[in-house]
Amino acid sequence: MAVWLYQMTADKYSPTQFRHDVVEGNKTSGFYSHMIRSKSGSCPNWPDPIIFSFCPSGRRNPEPGIYGWGVIHSYDKVSDEIQFTPTRPTDFLKTHPAWDSDVKSLLKDIRKPVFTGTMWEVNSDDWIKIQIKVGEWVDKIDPDYWEKLGREYLERKSSKVVLQGEAPNGQ
Repeated sequence: MAVWLYQMTADKYSPTQFRHDVVEGNKTSGFYSHMIRSKSGSCPNWPDPIIFSFCPSGRRNPEPGIYGWGVIHSYDKVSDEIQFTPTRPTDFLKTHPAWDSDVKSLLKDIRKPVFTGTMWEVNSDDWIKIQIKVGEWVDKIDPDYWEKLGREYLERKSSKVVLQGEAPNGQ
């Protein structure tokens, strides 16, 4: 399994379009990988993780950063189209993209030595760093985010148990 960084530029696809088109849990298509930079020679495939970022692009994009991630369903080598499902915390990151000097440096290191492209293969150490950095970013913006997700999960789980005829918490 590989992990992929998908870089978008605001002059071709705006952050506003991304916020509208990409929703957690909804299978998404219409993203194309015109230039893939893979050190291992692999291509995007199910169930590879994909990370979405907007590059700074000078003054054309005042909102650079990591906008979310998801799971790749398919990659069509002829059309270069990628189908994926965005996962948490994408909906949060769409409105609060993770961007600081550490994220900027990490994304730059992943794209070395060639910065032009659409997708780069991400090594496992950098994937862990991105997950940690995004977790810290979310905590900084909304310290209760992860706890709210946990409560939401438990509430959903207990309501399913009740619907199946069992009382929650063994009652």
